[in-house]
Amino acid sequence: MVFAVGLLARAILIPITHGQDFVVWDKASAATLQGVNIYAHHPAYPGGPYAYFPLFLYIELPFQWLAEHSAIPFTVLGKLPILVADVAVAALLVAALSRQGHGKNRVAAGAALFFLNPLVIYNSAFYGRFDSLGCALLLLALNRITVERAVSWRGAFYYALAVAAKTFPAFVVLGILRCGRRVQVRVVVAVAIVLAAVSLPYLGSLPAYLRDIVLYDAKKVPQALSWQRVFLHLTDAHGARLLSYLCLAIFVVGALWLTRIGDLSTYTLLTLLLFILCSKVVLEQYLTWPIPWLILALWAATATSRPDAETLDAVEPSTVARRGVSRASLALLTVFTVIGMLVNPYVHPFGRSPEAAGYLLALSITAYLALSLRRSRAAAVTSR
Repeated sequence: MVFAVGLLARAILIPITHGQDFVVWDKASAATLQGVNIYAHHPAYPGGPYAYFPLFLYIELPFQWLAEHSAIPFTVLGKLPILVADVAVAALLVAALSRQGHGKNRVAAGAALFFLNPLVIYNSAFYGRFDSLGCALLLLALNRITVERAVSWRGAFYYALAVAAKTFPAFVVLGILRCGRRVQVRVVVAVAIVLAAVSLPYLGSLPAYLRDIVLYDAKKVPQALSWQRVFLHLTDAHGARLLSYLCLAIFVVGALWLTRIGDLSTYTLLTLLLFILCSKVVLEQYLTWPIPWLILALWAATATSRPDAETLDAVEPSTVARRGVSRASLALLTVFTVIGMLVNPYVHPFGRSPEAAGYLLALSITAYLALSLRRSRAAAVTSR
């Protein structure tokens, strides 16, 4: 029923319209079919350039060709890979929750929190962004990392493809590399091979290629839902940009410090949240990145069996902490969904980028990080 309702909603919304970013995918794929190097020679984009590695661009090429040679518009065809990515994330959540021993109702609820989430549906089916593709590939990669801290070559290449599709899977690399030398070698080799392969057609224009992928966002001032817009009230644009670089450095240090967390799912969630907190640009699409891992954290408190009477006193603090994180996960998921649905290019009753929403977002993430770290310490004390 969850999949049926979700697919019906997407079937209705996909043909209706698309957002400005989708126009970039449209123009970029059409120009590429004509032999144009879109990094060296930008098509007439309505906004910024295609600021990603070209993996998703390659995925869109056959759909663009089909749109040009059929009566089906690219608005529909170009969103089909995004639809598949949405389904893949929901299916991977079902598999993960089932492995944890949850019943059908909770598994269905977990899938619904993603697949029927209005922010996810808006971002993919209505607007046409492909963040779900990065989530799906990252979930596949993390599922391949076992409790023995080993990863298959397939898992390493899933992670490399996730990085090549979107930027945010790269933020969790430190946690993955900490899983052992064998993991380090395979992940580094896979990422190098995949990025070299997708970048090969553009190596002749490497400066322009790196400019669009690396420097486009780096030159921005704090904006959108980032709390760092307060810097613009304290200093000029150059000073605000420098302070944002400091926040980025804090993220790197924080991501390294978080590697002490053994569970990769928790590490991924907290690292993505930390990035959103430290980023100078936060769009509503960023809020979809942690949603799969928030859903996993939501049910984590009941993933283990109940303790018997003899061990109840020993595990009760950890259990209480897990349940606190579970409730907090639902609360943060709600905050993300509400803010994302009220602050976007189509719906913005409080303005396109109200600063109050950015401050609320930052406070919510900070509170969640503090609670999660407290839970991790409680779990460590209990295990000892």
